[in-house]
Amino acid sequence: TAAMIISAIDYDIILKLWPVVGAASVMLMLLLFPFGVSPDARSDAFSWFRIGSLYFQPSEIVKIGFIITFAAHLRKVKNNISDFKNVMFLCIHAAIPILLVIKTGDMGSALIFGMMFIGMMFIAGVHWIYFPAGGLIIAAASPIIWLKLFDDIQRNRILALFNPEEYATEIYQQNQALKAIRNGGFSGMGLFEGELTHSKLLPEKENDMIFSVIGEEFGLIGCLLTLAVFIILVFRIIN
Repeated sequence: TAAMIISAIDYDIILKLWPVVGAASVMLMLLLFPFGVSPDARSDAFSWFRIGSLYFQPSEIVKIGFIITFAAHLRKVKNNISDFKNVMFLCIHAAIPILLVIKTGDMGSALIFGMMFIGMMFIAGVHWIYFPAGGLIIAAASPIIWLKLFDDIQRNRILALFNPEEYATEIYQQNQALKAIRNGGFSGMGLFEGELTHSKLLPEKENDMIFSVIGEEFGLIGCLLTLAVFIILVFRIIN
């Protein structure tokens, strides 16, 4: 219902409200520092507000706010979007939510913000030379990022990708996701018949691991159809 209401609003009206949206987004993230909590499964982060028995992650709302404010920024500089000064200000704009999310310990959401930033810059027509240049800067800064921005838990979660046997606890969620997809095989185990999905052995099946649920219950066919739908939607949005 909320999505239908929002889609009926002229996007020009939404874009005009970007200062309010931006300020509210930053304030929402700042409130995590005194009031944020960590669920039992994520003691390394304080990225949630607790409301009764429910947990609310404000970065999900801030993602929408970032799209609105960044789109307004891109529109404002569209005639000179590849000027060095404009690109630098766009990078600063993106760095604000990314750094705030990192400081709350939610590296996964920070990566999503980064991908949104790169994708919107690319689609908006920023000169291609900035993208490899940005990659080189990040590569050069990687030791500082590794030592100063990441804590031990975050570093271990990355190391687990290369040495899963040594970091079995950190990579448990990913291993369960892969097992679920393997269980599905070609045609899946059937709707509501997933072995891991319905035995509570697949963490975060309602959000992070939803693709694994599709894989276990609808198999390779369901995964490919899901990806095809997303690809079609992306091309429709771009064109």
